[in-house]
Amino acid sequence: MKKIKLLLCFIIFTSSVYGQQFLWSTSENTAPKYVPLENITSEVLNYFDHYQLYHDGAGYSKNNFLKVIEKYGDKTESWKNFKQMILKIETLTVFAIRSNTGEGSEILIICITKDNVNFVSFSNNYESGSQMIIHVESERKKFAKWFETLMN
Repeated sequence: MKKIKLLLCFIIFTSSVYGQQFLWSTSENTAPKYVPLENITSEVLNYFDHYQLYHDGAGYSKNNFLKVIEKYGDKTESWKNFKQMILKIETLTVFAIRSNTGEGSEILIICITKDNVNFVSFSNNYESGSQMIIHVESERKKFAKWFETLMN
């Protein structure tokens, strides 16, 4: 149930992705800021250092992720475009989106490969399933190591 709630949060973000602030991407021609793959973890750690909570949205196959999108998504053109964008990705692509929930900002980091979709979101607003960020170097290193597994 937690995963469904987290996914619904993700769907809300992506349904209005064009109204959100697209921060960066590993794809040179899609974002206002290009970030090379080797710099992604350090970019993500900037959010880890700033926010108090994160949600783990890792572990979706691309096919299962798209089935959930179809189940909860609408039939608008933006949904179709989003689905097509995901289907077209063959090599690791990571991007970041900032959204404002009305109670503060959230950062969504999405890692898409040929077969999988993983994501993590950062926020200062507690929701069910939130994981507290402990701002000590050992936890930072542990998170960095875990995040790098999402890109393998």
